[in-house]
Amino acid sequence: MRYFPYLVLTFSLLILSFQGKGQSPGSDRAGMPLSVSVQPLFLFNRGFHFVVELQLPEKKSAFIIAPELYAGSVSDIEFAIMDTDGDDKVKGYGLGVMHKIKLEKNLSSTYFAYGLQYRNHNIDFEDKGYSQFRRDDLIYYEYGPYSDNLKINSYLVRAIVGQQRVYSTNILLDYYVGLGYKEATKTSGHPDARKYNQTFSSYAYRGTVMIMGFKIGLQLHK
Repeated sequence: MRYFPYLVLTFSLLILSFQGKGQSPGSDRAGMPLSVSVQPLFLFNRGFHFVVELQLPEKKSAFIIAPELYAGSVSDIEFAIMDTDGDDKVKGYGLGVMHKIKLEKNLSSTYFAYGLQYRNHNIDFEDKGYSQFRRDDLIYYEYGPYSDNLKINSYLVRAIVGQQRVYSTNILLDYYVGLGYKEATKTSGHPDARKYNQTFSSYAYRGTVMIMGFKIGLQLHK
């Protein structure tokens, strides 16, 4: 899994490279439709999820790049939004890539998509418990308040089916459901103090995940 982030980044660069090669000087960009959108449900986990979609000239398939940013107060429960005064602080980022196969040659179409997602979360927290320290080559344990950081790296492979609609106003709506498999690693000085793995939406969840959501955005080129 240590090479997973580089794999996601490589696919992203390939997509951007393809876009550049597909546009010769003086060519019409309308031949390769481009859209941008956001996924509001990620706000529940203090996430800001952006989607850039580049459709190929034949309009039967598309490539998707999805960067993410995370920031805010969270709690070690199912959804961060359930405790807006959580004492833990999260910062993080993510990057996803997908290949979309459309059933129709229209901007509005049912589709199937598959891809990879990498996420990195850093959660600062304070608690009480035993802390380890070294003195004179001996290890001691002391009980009391402490501050720590939980680092989570997660890797997701997913496949979805959805319906995308582009209206005459260039507004884009996209609904989708699917399945994926997620792996995650955690490192902390107090590994049992925080879990963040209770449900599909948890940062450090491992196993099969059910995926659902919607996107809203703009079709920039048709």
